[in-house]
Amino acid sequence: MRYVGLDLASCSGWALFEDDKLLERGTIQLISGMDLPQKLHYFHLELTNLLTRLQPEYCFIEDVILAISGAKTLAYLARLNGVAINAAFSILQERVKLYDPPYWKSHSYDGLSGMAKKWQIQLAVIKHYNIPITGNFEPVEKTVSDFDNIIDQYRDQTNGFRDESNKLKSKLNLKRNPPTESEKHAIKQQIKELEKTIASNKQTMKDVQKQFDKSMVKMSNDIAAQTGMTENICDACGVAYCGYKERLNVQN
Repeated sequence: MRYVGLDLASCSGWALFEDDKLLERGTIQLISGMDLPQKLHYFHLELTNLLTRLQPEYCFIEDVILAISGAKTLAYLARLNGVAINAAFSILQERVKLYDPPYWKSHSYDGLSGMAKKWQIQLAVIKHYNIPITGNFEPVEKTVSDFDNIIDQYRDQTNGFRDESNKLKSKLNLKRNPPTESEKHAIKQQIKELEKTIASNKQTMKDVQKQFDKSMVKMSNDIAAQTGMTENICDACGVAYCGYKERLNVQN
């Protein structure tokens, strides 16, 4: 099975596979000085030429969903998406399929969730296809593992506080041997303190995640520099692998 994956952006990643073997990969870079109609026409030409040359049996494209990027970016990506669908369909007809990001992430490489970050996808692609890298990246797995342990500790702690809070709330509604007014006041204070702690833990997890993601940017750039596997190309690999696995299940 020969298939291609597309991750659409101003620098769109693409990856061509034969079964589970990566054959080619690259990007289509839009020219910033062009106006929108020119960019869309240029993208259509480049993608049409690419698909004509690659001759895939299937094309799997990342779909567009409203996320934190906002309406303006959504509109731009939706236009690129429409052009990509048109160009692919003119060559492959019904053998074109779209996958939204949470779906293809969670249905592609082992260990990825629907909320996987770009660096996580990049590491998964490098590992899955055993792409050689020059630097010593063994400490990366330990760094990621240590970070996951920290987040798990905060999450377990938060869940414990939440369970405790729910138990206290149940006490307030006891029909048999209900608490006195003074006891209710004390219970409500405990609940209030627990909710503050839960909110603080959640914010701490967000801050820790944000700082960790920043620290992984250099690692991601190092991998891209050594392998040519940029984040956009790796996302295209993920979309493609999701489609490939789905086709295998259909055939079986």
